[in-house]
Amino acid sequence: MLSRVEQNGILQRGWPVLFALRASIWPLDIGVLQSSTPISGKMALKSLARARATLMEVRPDHLELSILETFALCRPELAETNEGQIIMTKARDAAADILIRHLETRNDHAGQRLARIMLILPTLSACCSCDFASTLFAAIIGDAAVLDQVIASIQ
Repeated sequence: MLSRVEQNGILQRGWPVLFALRASIWPLDIGVLQSSTPISGKMALKSLARARATLMEVRPDHLELSILETFALCRPELAETNEGQIIMTKARDAAADILIRHLETRNDHAGQRLARIMLILPTLSACCSCDFASTLFAAIIGDAAVLDQVIASIQ
């Protein structure tokens, strides 16, 4: 089991990918946001628009979305300890096994679908946390640094 401190550290580094994944499937008019956002915030919204386009093309089902969330968080490089890296690797490998079995039962083009799902991840990680925080959350929480404190306070 990961310590709470390590879990918070992983979440602080991994939340932008999770946010991009979920925001990409929300019924949110990104065009309206883009028209009312200053130039400095356009990168975050363009990133969300690209992620949404990719997700709409691939159309992942609920299990595939859950696996993408697991891949976003269970990255050994986000762990701070050797034990954490081992736990993250095991979780990621288990998720990969589940995805492969799921795709094998779904259709005959399992390899192509697997590649398309995996290629969603770089699109989701195209925007950094500072851009999301300053563009989308600054009006609500003020200083973007407060966002890290909000994440750390989740129990």
